[in-house]
Amino acid sequence: MFTQEDMADFELKAAIEGFFFDHKVVVRNPAANQLPYGGMPLLSLAGFIDFMSVEYAADPDDIFVVPGLNNALRVYNIWPERGPLPRYIFPPRRPVEIQQRIDQATRRCAANAQQKLRANQARNQIELQGQQDAIDLIDGTRRYYRYY
Repeated sequence: MFTQEDMADFELKAAIEGFFFDHKVVVRNPAANQLPYGGMPLLSLAGFIDFMSVEYAADPDDIFVVPGLNNALRVYNIWPERGPLPRYIFPPRRPVEIQQRIDQATRRCAANAQQKLRANQARNQIELQGQQDAIDLIDGTRRYYRYY
């Protein structure tokens, strides 16, 4: 029913909202069915800078941090006169502030997911009750017997 891009957008949007990265949400394909709470998140420049700073500070010893960032700077011709970034400009380990931000975002994402699940369950229950009420109007009241 939903495309893989819609599912990826949904998951990325949840993470972006959990960290409070500045972004806006647009519709990827207006002709297709839209995922509830979905949309394609687009980071602003401030949101992108914030996202990258958390990403790189969260795991500075990752094998891709320094080479990956240097490769991106080289490919996109960003400050070529400054040369590659040395490892010592990154923090030696994950800063406490970043760990606290990750923990807070994890709690927010879990709470948002639970809220969306409860909202979806309520919507489904209301829909099923409406269907049952429509059937009762047509066929008369249905009796339920319970044996204890």
